[in-house]
Amino acid sequence: MQKFLEDLIRRDLSSFADINSQVLLSDGAAEWTQGRRAMRVDFRQGADLLPEVVLAEQSYAYASFFASEHMADLPRLAESLVHSLGDQTHYVEGRARTGESREEEDRASNALLRLGTENRPFNRTRVVFFRGAAGAGKTFALRRLASEQALRVNAGEAGTLFLYIDAQARALARLDDAVALILSDLGASFSYRALSTLTRLGLVVPIVDGFDELIGAGGYGQGFNSLALFISRLERQGAIIASARSAFLEYRHFRESANRYSEKALLNFEIAPVELLPWAEDQIESYLTKAGAISALEAETSADALEQLRTKVGEDGEEFL
Repeated sequence: MQKFLEDLIRRDLSSFADINSQVLLSDGAAEWTQGRRAMRVDFRQGADLLPEVVLAEQSYAYASFFASEHMADLPRLAESLVHSLGDQTHYVEGRARTGESREEEDRASNALLRLGTENRPFNRTRVVFFRGAAGAGKTFALRRLASEQALRVNAGEAGTLFLYIDAQARALARLDDAVALILSDLGASFSYRALSTLTRLGLVVPIVDGFDELIGAGGYGQGFNSLALFISRLERQGAIIASARSAFLEYRHFRESANRYSEKALLNFEIAPVELLPWAEDQIESYLTKAGAISALEAETSADALEQLRTKVGEDGEEFL
């Protein structure tokens, strides 16, 4: 086995191994301790550069082994994620602009799913910045995306899990702290150290919701260094989504700031901006229907309910939507 491949395998397995366990590679096999259990796998020639992994006479493609119940157990994690994200009954799909030109429009979930999983660049990490005004619905859109994708993973229809990480209103100065907390809450079978491995292998796309608040918790420099450090661990692979209020963070300045605060070598990544648009009138009416506002206001239609709300708010001299 070539040395660079040995180093890659050792690094990937080490992120799942117990903190005091070494990964021993010899004669096409690996041994380590995980969850206080002795582990051993054998390797066979795979279809590409990466080997197949054999455990208990069952053979896995390299990435599939890390997704399996022996390692990350992504189907079980997906199930926990669905339960943690709660009810999405009143959700109304928003639309978003993508690209530097901001002329391309798509459903927000479609845009984020596509950028997170499809046509990722060679030798560069993709950083998707999901921006929108405070209260525009970024959190609902991200939670819905993560929940729907988790259901697809559970059903065997998708191989990439979107891991929703809530960094809002938390006294957390580092991304690792937020990751460790959500993994503990979900009962994950791996620690924060393994997230970069799963992201590099395309098995997980982390969603950092409220990146601007993560910055605010520990200061601008510490916040950027936290995200930059995680990106450096991805070694020019994978994708990550970070959301922020559009007024707070100008994504074009992120590269300069990330490199300034990075403790590693110069990062190599591409930025994919996605801007959530305000609801159109038909989307507002759809929400009012789902929320039961028509009967609550004794209106005949959703349009009537919306007009009543406009009138009531207008009486107080407030601007409505």
